[in-house]
Amino acid sequence: MKRSFIFSLALICAGFVILKSAHTAVPQLINYQGRMTHIAGDPLDTTVSITFTIYDDATSGSAVWTETQAAVTVTEGLFNVPLGSVTPLVDSVFGDTSRYLGVQIGGDTELSPRTRLVSAGYAFRIGTIDGATGGTITGDVDIQSKLTVDSASAGDAQIAGNLTVSGNIIGSTSWTSLPLGAGYQDEEDAHPGGWQRVEYRKIGDIVYLRGLLHKIDHAAIPSNTVVAILPAGFRPPEIVGFSMASNWRVDVRTSGDIFPSVATGSELVFLDGITFSTSP
Repeated sequence: MKRSFIFSLALICAGFVILKSAHTAVPQLINYQGRMTHIAGDPLDTTVSITFTIYDDATSGSAVWTETQAAVTVTEGLFNVPLGSVTPLVDSVFGDTSRYLGVQIGGDTELSPRTRLVSAGYAFRIGTIDGATGGTITGDVDIQSKLTVDSASAGDAQIAGNLTVSGNIIGSTSWTSLPLGAGYQDEEDAHPGGWQRVEYRKIGDIVYLRGLLHKIDHAAIPSNTVVAILPAGFRPPEIVGFSMASNWRVDVRTSGDIFPSVATGSELVFLDGITFSTSP
């Protein structure tokens, strides 16, 4: 009996089975289609047992996965089977770049040569995104939707290089007008013309301040005078101070009060560059 298999068809079908579920759980299957004929070339109509084995070498090596489908229906010479329906195809099966598929019909010897698995089979590894415990991405990653990192259950996210974000980071707040102390005003309100407004925001547990404010009566700002107040949730666990000039600094208290610790000699206070953590 002559048997022949068209593996190029199997690769095409496998690609569709894997990629259609990119946004859901990846099916643990690879579709395989083949053709079986008599020695004279006539297509068979029968039921046979077929054993499929994936190896780590083209001619010898070790089997990394195998399954036997005991009753494969062949109709007009064609059969179609989902690999992984008997023995699950876990992503570690494709943990190396060299994988070869062997096919054995019934009790006959395995067909030769083995067929190398290429891109469609390796697309199966997209399943490691869900519940992944590790891995390395060596190229660029383009995320079209949201990226959420749950540090409570998954650990910290560490970035060795630059991270560019064009939208908002989940878990962050937008820039919000900072409540000012009595007798103080946003410079943009006093002199409209492109001044950065006095605002605050938080990304993760890091608070950022920006903007320029001034004393409404234009007098020099005295020391220990509250110029602005951060709301709860945006306050440091202990007093933090920021040097703003050679002879004065701005402190942020645990109460949220923002004030110059010494007399500034000026009616203005710049908040740009003030950042701190809300975590202990």
